[in-house]
Amino acid sequence: MRAQDRFRRAGDPVGCALGYSGPARHIALLAGLLGIVVGSPLRAAEPTRIVSLSPAASEVLIGIGAAYALVAVDADSQRLEGLADLPVVDLAHAALLAPDLVIVPGLEADAELAWRLQAPAGELFEFAPHNFDDAFERCRALGVRLGRLEQARRFVREHSSELARISSSSTGEARPRVAALFGLHPLVVAGGHSFVTDLVEMAGAESVTHGREEVRIPMSAEQLLGLRPDLVLVVGAAQPSEVERNALRRALDPTTRIAALDFDPDTLWLHDAPAILRQLRSLVVSTADAPL
Repeated sequence: MRAQDRFRRAGDPVGCALGYSGPARHIALLAGLLGIVVGSPLRAAEPTRIVSLSPAASEVLIGIGAAYALVAVDADSQRLEGLADLPVVDLAHAALLAPDLVIVPGLEADAELAWRLQAPAGELFEFAPHNFDDAFERCRALGVRLGRLEQARRFVREHSSELARISSSSTGEARPRVAALFGLHPLVVAGGHSFVTDLVEMAGAESVTHGREEVRIPMSAEQLLGLRPDLVLVVGAAQPSEVERNALRRALDPTTRIAALDFDPDTLWLHDAPAILRQLRSLVVSTADAPL
């Protein structure tokens, strides 16, 4: 199922199964409906002291009306509206604040073990989405954990509906093939399991890595050329120089269009996604309309 089709179902309440598959997904879904986070102790009470080390999760907490429970955040989250006065901490120092829930943007096994030794009563909740399906699923799961599932569903609907509206304008149009590059030295292409690929497909294009599960795929210029992109997007806050663009043009088919998309895919804010999609939609339309 393409990203633009999935977004028409983004408000589906059955999305809170915590990223598991097979039988484990059904167990996780049941646990979610009961208000349990798999792998954590059962808690009857909603968290009242939350540390968020994930900017994306902090945005969700604000959106579902749970920011009042925050006692500390990471440096990026502190820039969000209403969070400027909160202290900035990392996982190593979060335990000093005696939180009952710490939201992390990913967790290595040794870091989790160290946390358990510091704060055995503190619960860890991982919020590390790689694409929009993941992000909306984690929103709902967080809503379940905080006793705010309805607010989380509303948050998902509000953010997904605008993306779906923009995406629907591409129905019936030609779909140029797009390769999104995260890096030039070496070449790293966005895989099929990423925010960027979702945006490409919602904009009415065909991702050259559609169907692949990787988030990032290193490849040579010859491999990229073999994927036959009509448009190559260089994605990132730092834009390529003219020298880099010319080098890329020499490595590809001369008719391949090269454009830059100015945003950091590692820190995508959901409220910024519609503006990014509109920009990308314009690039896709102009590529599809370009003479052969």
